[in-house]
Amino acid sequence: MRQIQASRWSRWDKNTQSAGWSSRFLKPGWLVVYGLVGLWLLTRVFGWADKSAGGTLSLDQTVTVPEWGTIAAVLDEVTNGLQTYRLKRRYKKNPDALEVLQPGSYIFSGDYDFGTFFDFLNEWPSLAYQSLTILEWWSIYDIDNRLAEKEYIQAGEYIDFVTNPDIIAKYKNRFGFLDIAGDIDTLEWYLYPETYFVDRDLDLIDQLVLLQLETYESKIWKPYADQIKWLSDRLSSLGYVFSLSPHAATKLASVIEKEERVDENKAKIASVFYNRLNSGTRIDADITLCYNLRRPYAECTPTVIGNNVADTTNPYNTRRQNGLPPTPIANIHVSSMEALLEAQKSEYQFYLHDTTGQIHLSETLWEHNQKKSKYLD
Repeated sequence: MRQIQASRWSRWDKNTQSAGWSSRFLKPGWLVVYGLVGLWLLTRVFGWADKSAGGTLSLDQTVTVPEWGTIAAVLDEVTNGLQTYRLKRRYKKNPDALEVLQPGSYIFSGDYDFGTFFDFLNEWPSLAYQSLTILEWWSIYDIDNRLAEKEYIQAGEYIDFVTNPDIIAKYKNRFGFLDIAGDIDTLEWYLYPETYFVDRDLDLIDQLVLLQLETYESKIWKPYADQIKWLSDRLSSLGYVFSLSPHAATKLASVIEKEERVDENKAKIASVFYNRLNSGTRIDADITLCYNLRRPYAECTPTVIGNNVADTTNPYNTRRQNGLPPTPIANIHVSSMEALLEAQKSEYQFYLHDTTGQIHLSETLWEHNQKKSKYLD
């Protein structure tokens, strides 16, 4: 009986202690503390406060906003964790805080509350950058024409720069692929097509050309240098009896760039050119003759081609001259070089595009003429 009583008293004592702790932390004073802490969390973490109480960001960095850059990307770069969440929440509640996010570089230095942060972004970038888009398959004549149309340069300035022997020599010392190219008189085919941002306060052409060469190096030369150098060995392994130096490979890649816009078809075009070069047949790419006319490709219409296709003095006229043109004829995208390096051997000797742009391959001239009658006449 005593043992049972002791057990009951022990349980009562524990329950009483537990009840004592609970009642202590549920006293009005503690509830006030809990409420203040909760209010602080709502204010500081979730941004439920006015502008002045929203906290500040201490920043010392430069953020470059590309074309079509988003505010979310900017916030991710300048903040982290709860700060990012709070800024994004404030912007979501007040989207008018930012009018237009201009591309360029913004130099943040100091403390910014939520309001002044967006005010800062509403101003022009600290370093005003100009967006320049160089399209695939353009030549230096296209680039020069576009920059002159935009009044960024005087007509002819870009052409003069990239064909200047001193400029070429300077860049040869910096880029190995130019040195391997040998005696070249233009940087034409190494001027990679891309969207670039150049500082408006500095020499536009010098910046643009350097960026184009750096991009060529990173997207084509570094990933594919060995394949380009050993392309002749690969051709031999496929049974071909002709060879292609790195510079010749760039020539052919530029023709592929001009002849085919659909990436999936470029390797097919490459195989046709391989077969024609192997058999000593002219590659018959109409577009090549236009390069010697030294005008933008937009001006090289079918009529212009028709008026010049019989010109045997044009060294770029592959309808009249055997082999590849003397130089590449346009800047090249990485997809054209990949197609050249990865093309498989085939029996195709001809190709044509119908009125919808669909490509049709043929092994014989008779078959090719049949498809011309079917798809083009």
